[in-house]
Amino acid sequence: MNFQELVTHNPILAYLTSGAIGGLLGGMLLLLIQTILKQGVAYQYRKKLEELKHDHIKTLRDISHEYEKKLKDFNYHYDEKLAKFNEEITIQADYRKLDLDRKIHDFSLYSTKRYEVYPDFFKRIHRIQVILWNRKNLLPLPSYIRNIRDVKDFVKDANISLQEETISHFDELLTKYETVRERNKDKEEALNEILNDILDNLGRVISLEANEYLSRQEEQLINFYAENVLYLSGEVASKGWETITKLGQLIHTKDYNNENLNNDLNKAIEELEVILRKELSVGDYSHQV
Repeated sequence: MNFQELVTHNPILAYLTSGAIGGLLGGMLLLLIQTILKQGVAYQYRKKLEELKHDHIKTLRDISHEYEKKLKDFNYHYDEKLAKFNEEITIQADYRKLDLDRKIHDFSLYSTKRYEVYPDFFKRIHRIQVILWNRKNLLPLPSYIRNIRDVKDFVKDANISLQEETISHFDELLTKYETVRERNKDKEEALNEILNDILDNLGRVISLEANEYLSRQEEQLINFYAENVLYLSGEVASKGWETITKLGQLIHTKDYNNENLNNDLNKAIEELEVILRKELSVGDYSHQV
């Protein structure tokens, strides 16, 4: 008896056999269903993953495109602003350069003018100082004066200018005196008195004209100061005006030998000279442009 017949004729074996086969078939069916379900889930997952990947790539592309667009716009506006900025910088640089060149030119002219004004200013002051000093020695006139040539040499040495009328007048007097002296050599005492009178008058006239000459020099000095005060530093302007004032005091006093006035003037001139030399040697930039 084979196995099939044994199962057929044995109810217990038949039941067991049919149950095993059913269980096997059920298990296989369940495995098949699970497999199908797993494949379906895997397919859905892969599909979803593909969709997500596609969407992600699309999003990245959109972001990249938007970024490139914004970057392009930014670069365009940046380049435009940079070009405008560079243009403005160039304009400003050119303007600054022109302005600086103008200031350097103006300052050069200013410095050149100052170097012309300072020596001229001090020369005018010194000239008046010399005349003031010589004025103290005008009277009495030296005894060696005998003719108009001697007079001219004397006033020239004293830096004093006489009017032509004065020169002509005393030239005539001294010429007449020489003529009389030649004819009256035996009257020396009387001739000396005449000569002394002539020289006294000449001395007074020279003194008066020296004062007038000093007054004109003072006026010219004041005008020079007023016309050029902007080229003077503050210190030079202050000390310069102080010196001019002291010059005026000594010019218009009758006491030519006033020690206080002379000492004050000499001190002011010395101090002014020190300031001028300092500024001319190292430059003064108190008026920078």
